[in-house]
Amino acid sequence: MNKNVPDDWKFVKFGEVVQHVKDRFPNRDEWTFDRFINGGHIDSGQIRITKSSPIKGNEETIGSAFHMRFKPGHVLYVSRRAYLRKGGIVDFEGICSNVTFVLQADETKLLQSLLPFIIQTEAFVKHTVDNSHGSTNPFLNWKDIESYKMILPPLEKQKKISEILWSIEDNIQKTEKLIETTEKLKQELLNELLTKGIGHTRFKDSELGRIPEEWEVVELGDYSKDIRYGYTDSASAVSYTHLRAHETDSYLVCRL
Repeated sequence: MNKNVPDDWKFVKFGEVVQHVKDRFPNRDEWTFDRFINGGHIDSGQIRITKSSPIKGNEETIGSAFHMRFKPGHVLYVSRRAYLRKGGIVDFEGICSNVTFVLQADETKLLQSLLPFIIQTEAFVKHTVDNSHGSTNPFLNWKDIESYKMILPPLEKQKKISEILWSIEDNIQKTEKLIETTEKLKQELLNELLTKGIGHTRFKDSELGRIPEEWEVVELGDYSKDIRYGYTDSASAVSYTHLRAHETDSYLVCRL
């Protein structure tokens, strides 16, 4: 046993503890679910897959390769362009294509809740990238993935590790939601302040909509100095963005 690995941890192959679920549903008349997932619905590095599209209204865009059913709790892994790290867990039922692998852990050996984190590790990504085939659209077969070797702690330790990782993931999602809400509030406040100002009670119509009566609409070019065409010193240099002279003519701004 490697001296850096605890004695109760074991070396296993991915395929020994994870099953590639092939729940084929080629007959669309048998589809009782209403959502489908393609590669575009899965963000790189995402642990939870939340995006999907309704089947209804998209029948003509869903190709014949979409015949693999997934269920809540399954982990989906996109087998194309492994470097994109597209894989995560779902909490709803639906259909995906045969290039998106549906994964289920053997929970006598590996907790399903830990699986979405395993497929995002640097070691797993390196293995999948190194074993991909083709250059334009590199792909993986199941045998390329199932051969991945990893160390596995006992179930009681897996449970503790999973709880820690999911706690972090939950906090990340809460933070991202807060940032999204704050950004939206900032944009709304920005629009309000730059079109209505502070404390104004009398307004007039303008090309920008209703603005304070004492404000005027002017062209940006009339109040800018030394506007030049943008440039970059070299391909490797830091690029600074400049306003193009001809782009300023149609911009309108308000001033007090």
